[in-house]
Amino acid sequence: MTPIAEDQTLAEIARHHPESVAKVIRARLNEEGVEGAVGEASILMITLGRETAAGIMKFLLDSEIEVIARAMAERQVVTPTERDSVHHETKARILAGTHLAYGGLDYTSEVLEIAMGPRKARAMIDRSIPEASRHPAFDGSGPESGCPVYQQGASTDDRLDLVAAGS
Repeated sequence: MTPIAEDQTLAEIARHHPESVAKVIRARLNEEGVEGAVGEASILMITLGRETAAGIMKFLLDSEIEVIARAMAERQVVTPTERDSVHHETKARILAGTHLAYGGLDYTSEVLEIAMGPRKARAMIDRSIPEASRHPAFDGSGPESGCPVYQQGASTDDRLDLVAAGS
């Protein structure tokens, strides 16, 4: 794997290091009080092209992809100014290493499923984290039932308002 260099464009970085872009997107989606993170992620996915966007999505959680995909579908146009601003900010975060690594129950369950398969992973989660059985990832209802950000029928702006309000 080639190291990330300052003289690379974000498109080059994203093609060779999609996991780095995904980490920045995840960090932005999880920062408190950040409005527009979903919109910024949709701008990235639209402007980086189909193949690169798909490569980045492989490193995102399903719940993150759902929100971003909805925002992508709602966005009709990306201006050059929007593109340049989002690309610059994303590249700066990658180079500075200011994106964070996130864990949580969704991530933990994915790691365990990869390591031991879905049935053993569920049993492990049930034993080690009893309250997880109430988590939407494990009750079969999906992320939209447990988190207002993923409410069906809510517009991107409504979901961003919910995130900003801390709901």
